Amino acid sequence: TNPKLQEIRNELLVYDNVVANIPYTIESLSSTLTFTTPEQYNKAYSAMNIVTMMKKAGFKTFWITNQQTLTHRNTMLTAFANLTDEPTFLNNNRRQNANSHDEVVLQPFAEALADQAPRKFIVVHLLGTHFAYEYRYPESFDVFTGQQPASPFVTNKEAFHLYNEYDNAVRYNDFVVRQLIDTYRAKDPYGFLLYFADHGEEVFDVRDYNGRDMSKPTIGMYDVPFILWPSPSWSTQHDMNALKNTVHRPISLSYFMSGWCKLAAIQYKECNAEDDFFSEKFVAKPRWVGILKARQSYEMLEQRDRPLLPTQDKNNTK
Repeated sequence: TNPKLQEIRNELLVYDNVVANIPYTIESLSSTLTFTTPEQYNKAYSAMNIVTMMKKAGFKTFWITNQQTLTHRNTMLTAFANLTDEPTFLNNNRRQNANSHDEVVLQPFAEALADQAPRKFIVVHLLGTHFAYEYRYPESFDVFTGQQPASPFVTNKEAFHLYNEYDNAVRYNDFVVRQLIDTYRAKDPYGFLLYFADHGEEVFDVRDYNGRDMSKPTIGMYDVPFILWPSPSWSTQHDMNALKNTVHRPISLSYFMSGWCKLAAIQYKECNAEDDFFSEKFVAKPRWVGILKARQSYEMLEQRDRPLLPTQDKNNTK
């Protein structure tokens, strides 16, 4: 499902043990992109966030989104976008079961890269492989329609179609991410492109279920891809061997901001070296997923679910 990224696998740092903290976009990003814990995601409006921090560091900021921004629930995403110098909203649909394919971000991304600002921070927010999967890819990526799913939990026609539609969506997502990397590479930049998902989904991998539910979690709801493409000029100025040694660390998006400080060479009082998963000072710790009554140990979920995964793992990176 990811042939385009496999072609440049030797250029990528693929982090293979990364989990989201909450399996819902708004809550996950509210915590991930600010210095708040998952339980305090509702305080994100008053906390330091990644956009404001980058602006204070002298970067011109851009937010390019193919996510819906016209609903009340997406207020936080719109607030993040509107903090930037150049927000671009590409999806005016009110429902997620509507077509808005992610390649619409490619032209605005190229235009942002062409901006004359000496330092640029560009966020591209994709719809990715979000349900409903059949709306996430054009007809030309209808690759797996008749394929027999590897999962023993696919026992009816609806599950059969959902499983294959998800694989098609991942295949298209692979194409879009590769296009973003290629567009960035063509500018011969000093910098890096970091790609990650804010949550996963259960797609009949370890039980007969599709979707996300904190009260009945599976590791598929929390496992996320996390991929770094460092530019050649940036790589020559950094210890790449040390960075490559961090790719198997047990990481939670709960402490993303401290990692970002290290990667982007930002100094800020709330950046914590022990939470910085790119640093030699990083301290591995138990990862909690879900909040309130649904809060539990990811490590315990993994012990339960990992042996049940099908031999053909659909995850973008694992």
